[in-house]
Amino acid sequence: MAISFKLTRKFSLAGIADEWDEQCFIRYNTITVAERRELAQEKIVDDSKATQRIVDVVTSHIVGGQVYSQADAGGLALVKFTSEDAVTVLDLLPMGIIERIYDAMNSSEYSDPKAS
Repeated sequence: MAISFKLTRKFSLAGIADEWDEQCFIRYNTITVAERRELAQEKIVDDSKATQRIVDVVTSHIVGGQVYSQADAGGLALVKFTSEDAVTVLDLLPMGIIERIYDAMNSSEYSDPKAS
């Protein structure tokens, strides 16, 4: 039997805006060694192509999360989203946050899952 699994992690969006707290996060699948090798072989020399590639990788690995959205009656409402909403959510986030998510996906550092 072939071995197959995905490692899913949580990226906190707390603090990216005044109202955003620990309830705001993105869940993503980590980048595998095979994917990392593939990315390393790509020849990207243009900044706009590099930016788009980062967005594409992040989008393809997001499995869901929750963010605050403008409510119809005003104020903010906590909204859950799925992988189908990833492009919409990422289009609203600052590029610096997307780069931090990408770095987290690509990180070889893992914290103790039992730590609080």
